[in-house]
Amino acid sequence: MMLVRAQNGSIVSFGFDMIRRQADHSMICWNDPDSGEWDATVANQAGSITAPPTHFVAPEFVRAEDNKLVAYQPGLCIVMEHVGAPIIWSFQFLLPSLL
Repeated sequence: MMLVRAQNGSIVSFGFDMIRRQADHSMICWNDPDSGEWDATVANQAGSITAPPTHFVAPEFVRAEDNKLVAYQPGLCIVMEHVGAPIIWSFQFLLPSLL
């Protein structure tokens, strides 16, 4: 599991389900930057995403820049961009090319 603070103030959890409080290597969760709540409601920006089943989420490092988080691990790069309500974050899962 890795926790990272994004530039918008949210804390992002990689590889841990913050609602059930247990390891889950397919989960990415983020809290509401104002209240700190992890439970998503219509009144906050908290939320989560389950990565595709072929993606084991365990970044070695995460870089925050320009409202984006880039999480790198061998064989997978996850790019998160803070886009605001109603979606909050957009995601790209980048895999190596087999050319």
